Amino acid sequence: MGLDQKEFTKAFIKAMNDPSVSQALTGRVSAAVMDEMNGLRQAVQQLTSTVSQLTEKLTEKEEENTRLKEKVTTLEQTLEEKCDSLEQYTRRNTLRISGLEENDNEDAYEVSMDVLKKLPVGDQLSFKDIDRCHRIGPKTTTDRPRLMMVKFATYRMRQKVYKQKRNLNDTSIFINDDLTKRRATLLSVYSPCNGKRYEAGKRYEATESCNES
Repeated sequence: MGLDQKEFTKAFIKAMNDPSVSQALTGRVSAAVMDEMNGLRQAVQQLTSTVSQLTEKLTEKEEENTRLKEKVTTLEQTLEEKCDSLEQYTRRNTLRISGLEENDNEDAYEVSMDVLKKLPVGDQLSFKDIDRCHRIGPKTTTDRPRLMMVKFATYRMRQKVYKQKRNLNDTSIFINDDLTKRRATLLSVYSPCNGKRYEAGKRYEATESCNES
């Protein structure tokens, strides 16, 4: 016949007070806990290893991405420089002339030729030496004349005129290169003063300093 609840309780308390029983239970519990702890430790180690591997791969991808971005940037800069060089080459025969009085119904070729004839090379110039000639930009309501773009038929004649531009130093007329937008911007960065002078159609030099006037 089984024990009733009261008898079971007494037997249980007596057993728990028995050192041999208590030691046996403690050993079993400790072993179970240690097994569980070992299992958790292994799981954590595996997870840590996985995280380390993923971190390493992520770092490699980030470094590769950085290298690709740098390569793209370099290629873009190279392409931009080559395009700019090509555009500037198409302007190699062209000069900008500022300070030429502007009138309604004017003949741009005659206006340009009038000032070019004042140069020492003027005796060698004829209308056939000018391939294209026109004012730059829309007409404004101000009294300031627009720049005149003159494209010469040959680079040789363009250079002859350009080298003699200082013969106009005592006038309000200036002859400058026809720079691309990028080169004009670089000039403004390199020398803000000269950049302003170029945009205004005044004489400039590719130096760091210049006279603001």
